Formats: sequence, structure tokens, C-alpha cells
Amino acid sequence: MSLFEHLKLIEDPRSHINLNHDLVDIIFLVLAAIASGCDGWQAIE
Repeated sequence: MSLFEHLKLIEDPRSHINLNHDLVDIIFLVLAAIASGCDGWQAIE
């Protein structure tokens, strides 16, 4: 199973109002940022 297939198994708890971006995309970007050395939301942003 690929990383994206594993991430798709996570249930999205957000309301329909906040669904501008797929949860899988958000989680992947955060994981990539952390792997690149970001250490907080400011750095990830």
C-alpha cells in the first residue's frame, strides 16, 4: 500500500464548510514540511 492509500483511510472530521482541500493533501504537505525540517505551523506556512 502506498502512503496516499494509507492516508485515504483516515476519516475526515471536518464539516462540509471547510473542505476546500482534500485531507490527504493537507496531511502529506505537513509530513513533507516536517521531513524538510519545519518545526511549527509558522515554518510550515
